[in-house]
Amino acid sequence: YHILIESQANDNQIIFQKQDADNFSVTVALSASNSSEECDMIFNVYSGSQNIFASASISKGSFVHVVNEYDRDNFGNLKIFFNQTEIVSSSTGNQFSDLGMNRADFIIGSGSSVKVKYASDPWFGVTHFIPKETFSGSLDEVRIFHETRSIEKQKDKGYKSIYPENGDLRVYFKFNEPTGSYEPRNVVL
Repeated sequence: YHILIESQANDNQIIFQKQDADNFSVTVALSASNSSEECDMIFNVYSGSQNIFASASISKGSFVHVVNEYDRDNFGNLKIFFNQTEIVSSSTGNQFSDLGMNRADFIIGSGSSVKVKYASDPWFGVTHFIPKETFSGSLDEVRIFHETRSIEKQKDKGYKSIYPENGDLRVYFKFNEPTGSYEPRNVVL
């Protein structure tokens, strides 16, 4: 997906979330930042007592092509890519057999409190990431695949319309609204 984060201070925001009750969740969020130039993107998968977490600083004010990847086949790590460059891989991994949330809603631009175990804080266990405001920015070409995407595939397919191949494309939001007049903080999809 492509994301543009407003060039202004922000509080905790959730970009995407799929959460079932309080036991299973996949969340992509932005942590609070007073900077108008960057903030941290958080990618978190939580399943009962198991948690994987990755975080990377992302620029504000211009579109960034982002890939958040859970690599089930490669130690169960989370990876964050910006503009076809791997920025970070989680320091730990977990091969979840099933996240058990097939019926959970996929929420864009909002979400609820989620359990997070920060990698830099291993002694204090699980804490909660609490969103304080809805997502303020722009999204384009949101795609969810049921496979990992190589750098070559990211470069080849990241900037053009695509069609399902082998059933790997599970979700595709083009967001092709030709015009619109709204304030970013007043819209939740």
